[in-house]
Amino acid sequence: MAVTNINIPSQVQTYADLAAFPVTGAANTIYIAEDTQISYYWDGTYQPMGGGGGSQDLQSVTDYGNTTTNDINLDNSSVIFDNGSKLTKGWIDNGADGGIARECAVSYQDEWENGVQYFINQSGYIVWANSINGSVPDPNFDITMGYIVGSIFHDMNNQDKYKCTDNTDGAAVWVPFYEDAQPQTNTGIFAQTANSPTLTASTSEATLIDGGEGTLSVPANGFAVGDSFQVSMGGLISAKNNDTITIRLKTGSVVLATSGALTMPGIVDQVFYLNAHFTVRSIGAAGVASIVAVAQFHVLKAASGTQEGFAWNTVNSTTFDTTISNTLDITAQFSTNSALNSIYSDIFVLNKIF
Repeated sequence: MAVTNINIPSQVQTYADLAAFPVTGAANTIYIAEDTQISYYWDGTYQPMGGGGGSQDLQSVTDYGNTTTNDINLDNSSVIFDNGSKLTKGWIDNGADGGIARECAVSYQDEWENGVQYFINQSGYIVWANSINGSVPDPNFDITMGYIVGSIFHDMNNQDKYKCTDNTDGAAVWVPFYEDAQPQTNTGIFAQTANSPTLTASTSEATLIDGGEGTLSVPANGFAVGDSFQVSMGGLISAKNNDTITIRLKTGSVVLATSGALTMPGIVDQVFYLNAHFTVRSIGAAGVASIVAVAQFHVLKAASGTQEGFAWNTVNSTTFDTTISNTLDITAQFSTNSALNSIYSDIFVLNKIF
Protein backbone atom coordinates (compact mmCIF):
# COMPACT_ATOMS: atom_id res chain seq x y z
CA MET A 1 0.00 0.00 0.00
CA ALA A 2 1.37 3.36 -0.95
CA VAL A 3 1.64 6.10 1.68
CA THR A 4 1.60 9.71 0.62
CA ASN A 5 4.59 11.61 1.95
CA ILE A 6 3.24 14.68 3.85
CA ASN A 7 5.62 17.51 4.56
CA ILE A 8 4.34 18.48 8.02
CA PRO A 9 6.49 21.62 8.49
CA SER A 10 5.07 23.03 5.24
CA GLN A 11 1.46 22.64 6.45
CA VAL A 12 1.90 24.00 10.00
CA GLN A 13 3.41 27.45 10.41
CA THR A 14 4.13 29.17 13.71
CA TYR A 15 4.29 32.96 14.26
CA ALA A 16 4.82 35.14 17.30
CA ASP A 17 1.23 36.42 17.22
CA LEU A 18 -1.74 36.87 14.89
CA ALA A 19 -0.44 40.21 13.65
CA ALA A 20 2.69 38.48 12.32
CA PHE A 21 0.72 36.10 10.08
CA PRO A 22 1.15 36.53 6.30
CA VAL A 23 -1.23 39.03 4.79
CA THR A 24 -2.69 36.27 2.67
CA GLY A 25 -2.77 32.77 4.00
CA ALA A 26 -2.51 29.49 2.16
CA ALA A 27 -5.05 26.72 1.88
CA ASN A 28 -4.52 23.49 3.80
CA THR A 29 -2.19 25.24 6.20
CA ILE A 30 -2.45 25.60 9.95
CA TYR A 31 -1.20 28.84 11.48
CA ILE A 32 -0.36 28.96 15.20
CA ALA A 33 -0.05 32.20 17.22
CA GLU A 34 2.59 31.49 19.88
CA ASP A 35 1.36 34.20 22.27
CA THR A 36 -2.08 32.61 22.64
CA GLN A 37 -1.40 29.08 21.30
CA ILE A 38 -4.52 29.44 19.15
CA SER A 39 -4.59 27.69 15.77
CA TYR A 40 -6.04 29.31 12.66
CA TYR A 41 -6.81 28.35 9.07
CA TRP A 42 -7.14 30.58 6.02
CA ASP A 43 -10.62 31.06 4.54
CA GLY A 44 -10.26 34.48 3.01
CA THR A 45 -9.48 35.62 6.54
CA TYR A 46 -7.80 33.81 9.41
CA GLN A 47 -10.36 31.72 11.26
CA PRO A 48 -9.68 30.24 14.73
CA MET A 49 -9.85 26.49 14.94
CA GLY A 50 -11.70 24.68 17.72
CA GLY A 51 -9.89 22.52 20.21
CA GLY A 52 -6.61 24.42 20.05
CA GLY A 53 -3.80 23.95 22.47
CA GLY A 54 -4.55 27.13 24.41
CA SER A 55 -7.47 29.20 25.60
CA GLN A 56 -9.12 31.53 23.11
CA ASP A 57 -9.58 35.12 24.29
CA LEU A 58 -12.43 37.50 23.38
CA GLN A 59 -10.06 39.78 21.49
CA SER A 60 -9.10 36.96 19.16
CA VAL A 61 -12.74 36.15 18.50
CA THR A 62 -13.79 39.75 17.84
CA ASP A 63 -10.85 40.21 15.48
CA TYR A 64 -13.00 38.20 13.09
CA GLY A 65 -16.36 39.81 13.88
CA ASN A 66 -18.16 41.46 16.81
CA THR A 67 -21.80 40.54 16.16
CA THR A 68 -23.67 37.71 17.85
CA THR A 69 -27.28 36.70 18.43
CA ASN A 70 -26.26 34.77 21.54
CA ASP A 71 -26.52 35.97 25.13
CA ILE A 72 -23.19 36.77 26.74
CA ASN A 73 -23.02 35.35 30.25
CA LEU A 74 -20.84 37.32 32.65
CA ASP A 75 -20.42 35.20 35.78
CA ASN A 76 -19.51 37.67 38.57
CA SER A 77 -17.70 39.73 35.95
CA SER A 78 -17.94 43.28 34.63
CA VAL A 79 -17.64 45.17 31.39
CA ILE A 80 -14.69 47.48 32.09
CA PHE A 81 -14.06 50.61 30.05
CA ASP A 82 -10.68 52.14 29.33
CA ASN A 83 -11.39 54.94 31.85
CA GLY A 84 -11.85 52.45 34.69
CA SER A 85 -15.66 52.65 34.75
CA LYS A 86 -17.69 49.45 34.83
CA LEU A 87 -21.03 48.01 33.86
CA THR A 88 -21.52 45.45 36.56
CA LYS A 89 -23.80 43.80 39.10
CA GLY A 90 -24.81 46.19 41.88
CA TRP A 91 -23.58 46.01 45.45
CA ILE A 92 -27.07 46.24 46.99
CA ASP A 93 -29.11 43.02 46.86
CA ASN A 94 -32.68 43.78 47.87
CA GLY A 95 -34.32 40.90 46.05
CA ALA A 96 -32.83 40.67 42.55
CA ASP A 97 -29.19 39.77 43.20
CA GLY A 98 -27.94 43.31 42.72
CA GLY A 99 -29.67 44.17 39.45
CA ILE A 100 -27.42 46.14 37.13
CA ALA A 101 -25.16 49.06 38.01
CA ARG A 102 -22.89 51.65 36.55
CA GLU A 103 -19.76 52.11 38.60
CA CYS A 104 -17.35 54.98 38.08
CA ALA A 105 -13.62 54.67 38.37
CA VAL A 106 -13.63 55.94 41.96
CA SER A 107 -16.22 53.40 43.10
CA TYR A 108 -19.56 55.19 43.29
CA GLN A 109 -22.50 53.24 41.89
CA ASP A 110 -25.95 53.87 40.60
CA GLU A 111 -27.89 50.63 40.53
CA TRP A 112 -31.28 49.55 39.18
CA GLU A 113 -32.98 46.67 40.97
CA ASN A 114 -36.67 45.74 41.21
CA GLY A 115 -37.84 49.17 40.00
CA VAL A 116 -35.68 51.13 42.44
CA GLN A 117 -32.63 53.19 41.48
CA TYR A 118 -29.99 53.38 44.20
CA PHE A 119 -27.18 55.91 44.42
CA ILE A 120 -24.48 54.21 46.47
CA ASN A 121 -21.45 55.75 48.16
CA GLN A 122 -17.94 54.31 48.22
CA SER A 123 -18.72 52.44 51.43
CA GLY A 124 -21.55 50.55 49.76
CA TYR A 125 -24.47 52.37 51.43
CA ILE A 126 -27.50 54.01 49.81
CA VAL A 127 -27.57 57.81 49.94
CA TRP A 128 -30.59 58.25 47.65
CA ALA A 129 -33.22 55.88 46.24
CA ASN A 130 -35.73 56.60 43.46
CA SER A 131 -38.67 54.18 43.43
CA ILE A 132 -41.07 53.63 40.54
CA ASN A 133 -42.49 50.35 41.87
CA GLY A 134 -44.94 51.95 44.32
CA SER A 135 -42.94 51.16 47.44
CA VAL A 136 -42.52 53.57 50.35
CA PRO A 137 -40.08 53.07 53.22
CA ASP A 138 -41.18 51.23 56.35
CA PRO A 139 -39.30 50.04 59.47
CA ASN A 140 -37.71 47.23 57.44
CA PHE A 141 -35.97 49.68 55.13
CA ASP A 142 -33.00 49.52 57.46
CA ILE A 143 -29.25 48.95 57.66
CA THR A 144 -29.62 45.42 56.28
CA MET A 145 -31.03 46.88 53.05
CA GLY A 146 -28.16 49.35 52.77
CA TYR A 147 -29.84 52.46 54.19
CA ILE A 148 -28.04 54.81 56.55
CA VAL A 149 -29.11 57.77 58.66
CA GLY A 150 -29.62 60.57 56.13
CA SER A 151 -30.64 58.30 53.25
CA ILE A 152 -33.37 59.85 51.08
CA PHE A 153 -36.14 57.73 49.54
CA HIS A 154 -38.12 59.28 46.66
CA ASP A 155 -41.50 57.74 45.82
CA MET A 156 -41.61 58.95 42.23
CA ASN A 157 -45.19 57.76 41.65
CA ASN A 158 -46.54 60.23 44.22
CA GLN A 159 -43.58 62.66 44.32
CA ASP A 160 -43.16 62.11 48.07
CA LYS A 161 -39.75 62.06 49.71
CA TYR A 162 -38.67 60.52 53.02
CA LYS A 163 -35.50 60.81 55.10
CA CYS A 164 -34.06 58.05 57.30
CA THR A 165 -33.44 59.26 60.85
CA ASP A 166 -32.76 55.80 62.33
CA ASN A 167 -31.60 52.75 60.35
CA THR A 168 -31.83 50.18 63.17
CA ASP A 169 -32.43 46.64 61.92
CA GLY A 170 -36.21 46.10 61.76
CA ALA A 171 -36.98 49.43 63.44
CA ALA A 172 -35.94 52.07 60.91
CA VAL A 173 -37.57 55.51 61.15
CA TRP A 174 -38.45 57.56 58.08
CA VAL A 175 -39.90 61.09 58.14
CA PRO A 176 -41.20 63.34 55.33
CA PHE A 177 -38.41 65.22 53.58
CA TYR A 178 -38.75 68.58 51.84
CA GLU A 179 -35.98 69.89 49.60
CA ASP A 180 -37.43 73.39 49.86
CA ALA A 181 -38.73 75.00 53.02
CA GLN A 182 -41.09 72.69 54.89
CA PRO A 183 -44.74 73.69 54.56
CA GLN A 184 -45.81 75.72 57.54
CA THR A 185 -48.99 75.12 59.51
CA ASN A 186 -49.68 78.85 59.43
CA THR A 187 -48.92 80.42 56.08
CA GLY A 188 -49.50 84.06 55.23
CA ILE A 189 -51.62 84.52 52.09
CA PHE A 190 -52.47 88.22 52.07
CA ALA A 191 -51.58 91.34 54.05
CA GLN A 192 -53.30 94.66 53.49
CA THR A 193 -50.88 97.59 53.15
CA ALA A 194 -53.21 100.62 53.17
CA ASN A 195 -56.45 101.74 54.79
CA SER A 196 -59.58 100.50 53.09
CA PRO A 197 -62.06 102.99 51.61
CA THR A 198 -64.28 104.51 54.31
CA LEU A 199 -67.92 103.51 54.17
CA THR A 200 -69.94 106.43 55.57
CA ALA A 201 -73.48 107.84 55.46
CA SER A 202 -74.64 105.07 53.15
CA THR A 203 -76.81 101.97 53.16
CA SER A 204 -74.80 100.44 50.32
CA GLU A 205 -72.74 97.31 50.86
CA ALA A 206 -69.02 98.11 50.45
CA THR A 207 -65.69 96.35 50.82
CA LEU A 208 -63.47 96.70 53.88
CA ILE A 209 -60.36 95.51 52.01
CA ASP A 210 -57.76 97.55 50.18
CA GLY A 211 -54.70 96.49 48.18
CA GLY A 212 -51.80 94.62 49.68
CA GLU A 213 -49.26 91.84 49.25
CA GLY A 214 -50.28 88.31 48.33
CA THR A 215 -53.54 87.05 46.92
CA LEU A 216 -57.15 86.70 47.96
CA SER A 217 -57.96 84.26 45.15
CA VAL A 218 -58.05 80.48 44.95
CA PRO A 219 -58.14 79.09 41.39
CA ALA A 220 -60.77 76.68 40.13
CA ASN A 221 -60.39 73.29 41.81
CA GLY A 222 -57.73 74.79 44.07
CA PHE A 223 -59.45 73.95 47.36
CA ALA A 224 -58.96 70.66 49.18
CA VAL A 225 -61.14 69.18 51.89
CA GLY A 226 -59.91 70.47 55.23
CA ASP A 227 -58.37 73.68 53.91
CA SER A 228 -58.74 76.17 56.75
CA PHE A 229 -58.17 79.92 56.91
CA GLN A 230 -58.06 82.71 59.50
CA VAL A 231 -59.08 86.35 58.98
CA SER A 232 -57.74 89.07 61.25
CA MET A 233 -59.07 92.57 60.60
CA GLY A 234 -59.11 95.78 62.62
CA GLY A 235 -59.94 99.43 62.09
CA LEU A 236 -62.17 102.30 63.26
CA ILE A 237 -65.96 102.46 63.43
CA SER A 238 -68.53 105.15 64.30
CA ALA A 239 -72.20 104.36 64.68
CA LYS A 240 -75.52 105.96 65.48
CA ASN A 241 -77.12 104.45 68.55
CA ASN A 242 -79.38 101.51 67.67
CA ASP A 243 -78.52 101.51 63.97
CA THR A 244 -77.30 98.15 62.69
CA ILE A 245 -74.31 96.94 60.71
CA THR A 246 -74.01 93.67 58.78
CA ILE A 247 -70.61 92.09 58.13
CA ARG A 248 -70.28 89.57 55.30
CA LEU A 249 -67.46 87.28 54.12
CA LYS A 250 -68.01 86.68 50.43
CA THR A 251 -66.63 85.33 47.19
CA GLY A 252 -68.18 87.24 44.36
CA SER A 253 -71.89 87.36 45.11
CA VAL A 254 -71.79 84.18 47.21
CA VAL A 255 -72.01 84.79 50.96
CA LEU A 256 -69.70 82.48 52.89
CA ALA A 257 -70.60 83.90 56.30
CA THR A 258 -72.83 86.70 57.54
CA SER A 259 -73.24 88.36 60.91
CA GLY A 260 -76.82 89.34 60.33
CA ALA A 261 -77.84 92.80 61.57
CA LEU A 262 -75.76 93.76 64.62
CA THR A 263 -77.31 96.55 66.73
CA MET A 264 -74.66 99.13 67.50
CA PRO A 265 -74.21 101.50 70.46
CA GLY A 266 -73.57 105.18 69.84
CA ILE A 267 -69.78 105.38 69.28
CA VAL A 268 -67.32 107.65 67.53
CA ASP A 269 -64.02 106.46 66.02
CA GLN A 270 -63.77 103.37 68.20
CA VAL A 271 -61.53 100.39 67.45
CA PHE A 272 -63.19 97.30 66.05
CA TYR A 273 -61.72 93.85 65.62
CA LEU A 274 -62.97 91.05 63.36
CA ASN A 275 -61.66 87.51 63.76
CA ALA A 276 -62.96 84.69 61.57
CA HIS A 277 -62.08 81.08 60.83
CA PHE A 278 -63.47 79.03 57.96
CA THR A 279 -62.93 75.44 56.82
CA VAL A 280 -63.75 73.69 53.56
CA ARG A 281 -65.86 70.63 54.43
CA SER A 282 -66.38 69.25 50.94
CA ILE A 283 -65.44 70.24 47.41
CA GLY A 284 -67.32 70.27 44.14
CA ALA A 285 -69.96 72.30 42.38
CA ALA A 286 -72.66 74.31 44.15
CA GLY A 287 -74.85 71.96 46.13
CA VAL A 288 -71.97 69.57 46.72
CA ALA A 289 -69.27 71.84 48.15
CA SER A 290 -69.59 73.06 51.73
CA ILE A 291 -67.81 75.60 53.90
CA VAL A 292 -68.28 76.53 57.56
CA ALA A 293 -67.28 79.84 59.13
CA VAL A 294 -67.16 81.10 62.73
CA ALA A 295 -66.54 84.80 63.42
CA GLN A 296 -66.37 87.38 66.20
CA PHE A 297 -66.80 91.15 65.89
CA HIS A 298 -65.76 93.32 68.85
CA VAL A 299 -66.12 97.07 69.40
CA LEU A 300 -64.30 98.98 72.14
CA LYS A 301 -66.33 101.66 73.92
CA ALA A 302 -63.61 103.99 75.16
CA ALA A 303 -65.89 106.08 77.36
CA SER A 304 -66.75 103.13 79.57
CA GLY A 305 -63.68 101.02 78.88
CA THR A 306 -65.89 98.09 77.91
CA GLN A 307 -66.27 95.98 74.79
CA GLU A 308 -69.37 94.99 72.92
CA GLY A 309 -69.05 91.77 71.00
CA PHE A 310 -70.95 89.64 68.54
CA ALA A 311 -70.32 86.10 67.27
CA TRP A 312 -71.86 83.95 64.57
CA ASN A 313 -71.35 80.82 62.56
CA THR A 314 -72.56 80.03 59.06
CA VAL A 315 -72.57 76.86 56.94
CA ASN A 316 -72.89 77.33 53.18
CA SER A 317 -73.60 74.03 51.40
CA THR A 318 -75.79 75.41 48.64
CA THR A 319 -74.01 78.16 46.68
CA PHE A 320 -70.31 77.63 47.49
CA ASP A 321 -68.54 76.20 44.40
CA THR A 322 -64.92 75.03 44.37
CA THR A 323 -64.90 74.23 40.66
CA ILE A 324 -64.65 77.95 39.86
CA SER A 325 -62.22 80.64 40.95
CA ASN A 326 -63.01 82.17 44.38
CA THR A 327 -61.83 85.58 45.61
CA LEU A 328 -62.41 86.56 49.23
CA ASP A 329 -64.09 89.86 50.07
CA ILE A 330 -65.25 91.29 53.40
CA THR A 331 -68.03 93.84 53.28
CA ALA A 332 -70.01 96.06 55.66
CA GLN A 333 -73.50 97.54 55.33
CA PHE A 334 -75.29 100.02 57.64
CA SER A 335 -79.06 100.11 58.13
CA THR A 336 -79.31 103.89 57.61
CA ASN A 337 -77.39 106.57 55.76
CA SER A 338 -76.76 108.57 58.90
CA ALA A 339 -73.61 110.68 58.81
CA LEU A 340 -72.85 109.20 62.23
CA ASN A 341 -72.18 105.80 60.63
CA SER A 342 -68.73 105.06 59.21
CA ILE A 343 -66.21 102.22 59.12
CA TYR A 344 -62.85 101.41 57.54
CA SER A 345 -60.09 98.86 58.15
CA ASP A 346 -56.43 99.67 58.55
CA ILE A 347 -55.18 96.13 59.07
CA PHE A 348 -56.22 92.89 57.43
CA VAL A 349 -54.27 89.63 57.28
CA LEU A 350 -55.37 86.32 55.78
CA ASN A 351 -53.57 83.14 56.85
CA LYS A 352 -53.94 79.54 55.78
CA ILE A 353 -53.81 77.53 58.99
CA PHE A 354 -54.32 74.02 57.58
